[in-house]
Amino acid sequence: MPDGNDPGFCETEIDCMNEKIKTETEILLDTIVSALQEKQGKDIVNIDLSVLDNPICNWFVICHGDSAPQVQALASWVEEYVERTLDIKLWRKQGLENSQWVILIYDDIVVHIFQKEFRNFYKLEDLWADGKLTQYLDTFESVKTSSSIPYERSK
Repeated sequence: MPDGNDPGFCETEIDCMNEKIKTETEILLDTIVSALQEKQGKDIVNIDLSVLDNPICNWFVICHGDSAPQVQALASWVEEYVERTLDIKLWRKQGLENSQWVILIYDDIVVHIFQKEFRNFYKLEDLWADGKLTQYLDTFESVKTSSSIPYERSK
C-alpha cells in the first residue's frame, strides 16, 4: 500500500488531478516552445509565474520575430502545431491586425510574440522579474534559468 513518502502518492483525488494538470501544462509549454523554435522565434523565454501570489496565469512564453510577417507566421504556426500535436485549441488570440505584439492564450499559458522593437519597449521580462525565467536556445533545449534579462535592454 502506498504511503505519503512515495513520490507517486496523492493524498486526495484533487492532489492527483493537480499533478496531472501540471504535467499537461508542462507538455503544452514544451510544445509551444518547440513550435517557436521551429519557425525561428528569437530569444525565446518562459516565465514561471506560479511562484508569485495570485498570478494572472502560471506561465508566460515570450519571443520576437524580425518583421510583421514573421510574427504572424510564428503565431499561426504555434496555433496549428499545438492543435495538430496535442489536439488543444487556442482560447483567444489578439494583435494579428498589426502584428507588433500578438497574444495567444492557452489555458494557463499566455504566449507573447513581438516585433523586436516592441519587445524592448514593453519589457515584459522586467515587469514580471519576480517570476522564474528560463531562456531557450534556437534549438530544442533549455539553457539557463535565472531572474536576469536575456534580451538586450534599452539604455
